Amino acid sequence: MAELTTGLIENTAVLGVRPTVTVVVRITNDGTTTESVMTEGSFVMGAIKVLYVLEQINLLPGEAVERIYFADFDAFEFQFTTSSPEIAISAWGKDTAGNLVAAHRVLPAELEETLPTVLNYADFFALMPPDNAATVAPGTDVSFPQDGPTSATTITRTSDTEFNLSAIGTYQVLFQVSVSEAGQLILTLNGADLAYTVVGRATGTSQIVGMAYVTTTVADSVLTVRNPAGNATALTITTIAGGTRPVSAHLVITQVA
Repeated sequence: MAELTTGLIENTAVLGVRPTVTVVVRITNDGTTTESVMTEGSFVMGAIKVLYVLEQINLLPGEAVERIYFADFDAFEFQFTTSSPEIAISAWGKDTAGNLVAAHRVLPAELEETLPTVLNYADFFALMPPDNAATVAPGTDVSFPQDGPTSATTITRTSDTEFNLSAIGTYQVLFQVSVSEAGQLILTLNGADLAYTVVGRATGTSQIVGMAYVTTTVADSVLTVRNPAGNATALTITTIAGGTRPVSAHLVITQVA
C-alpha cells in the first residue's frame, strides 16, 4: 500500500485565464490481481485546502482507466492511496482548448510518497485452513479470528467477525480475501451497508481486495466485512490457494483522523 501525491500545483491565472482547467488522471494495474485506488482531489481556498474529489477505483489485472476532473483553481493537489505497488499513476493538466499543459504533467516516478498520519492501527487475519471452514452466506460476515499487530485499545474485536472502533474519527480500511466463486464483499458500519465500499470479481478465483475510508459519528461503532445480502452466491473462502501453505485473509484498520 502506498500514499502518493502530485504535490501542490500552482495554477495562477495569466491575463485572467488559468493554464489548467481540467486534470486527466491515468491509472494502470500492472499486477496479476484486482487492486484499488482511492483518489482525493483538493483545491486551495485562502489558508485551507478543500476536498472536492473522493473516488475509489477498482482495477482488474492489466486494466487502465482515465478520469477527468475539474481543476480551474489557483492551486490544487491530488493524492492517491493504492493497495499495491503494481499500480502506476500519471496526471496532466489540460487548458480550455484541451491541450496538454506541460508544466502540470506528473509522471509515475514524479509522484511523491507521503507518510499518512497514523493514530491507531490493528491487523486482524484468518488462515485457511482452518478458519472460515463454512461458506459465507449472503448477508453474513467474513471471519478474521486471529490477531495481528496492534497499536492500542482503540480498534478491537468483539467477535470473530465484528470489530469495534471506540473513537469517533476517520479510519482507512483495507481487506483482502481469497474466494473460489465470483462474488462481492462490502463493509458494514453498525449493521448498515456502506454502499461505496462494494468490491467484487466477475470471474476467476483471485483475491477480492477492498480499500475505503470510513468515518464514524458515534463511539464504539462496529465494522464488518460482509457478503452483501441479496447476492445469490455463498462464498467459499479458498484454502491453500496457489501452493501448499494455508493462505491468509486480512482486515487492516488504521485510524487517520
